[in-house]
Amino acid sequence: MADTLIINKLVVLYVLWKADAPLSNAQISECLLEREYMPYFSLQESINELAGTGLIRMQSRGTVTSYTLSETGRDTISTLYDRVPESFQKEITQYLQENREKLRDESSVYAEYEKTADGEFSVHCRVNENGTDLFHLTVTVPDEEQARSVCLRWSAKSQPVYQIIMQELLS
Repeated sequence: MADTLIINKLVVLYVLWKADAPLSNAQISECLLEREYMPYFSLQESINELAGTGLIRMQSRGTVTSYTLSETGRDTISTLYDRVPESFQKEITQYLQENREKLRDESSVYAEYEKTADGEFSVHCRVNENGTDLFHLTVTVPDEEQARSVCLRWSAKSQPVYQIIMQELLS
């Protein structure tokens, strides 16, 4: 049992090592649960324990929390990756290569909100590439429910919103 928990944690570290970019819980889950490497609750336990011990870092942006390796996590997996089953290594590496663009796009579009001094909510919708905002739209809404709604819909709507705005500005 203890060996399984260690392998599960190493598999999570391996995914983040090979991705070499921040991944959300959903992205990590999609990669590992589709292949049935571990049950959902074991995955969540592994992620929480890795974050608690400082092997991975959590970064919250709006409604999404992303994970990256800490320096200690990188050192750990670069030393112990051979304990991850070779078949897992091949499948994870292949999955990340095939989905690199999709994973990057999902991580680069996000929204967050904050309460303003007058009691309304500013929603900051962003499209980011390599740490630089390509597009940043701020809208003010009257309540938190609407702010959450805008954040949740931004990922799906960012492309058409951007296209409409650019078309209007450039024509």
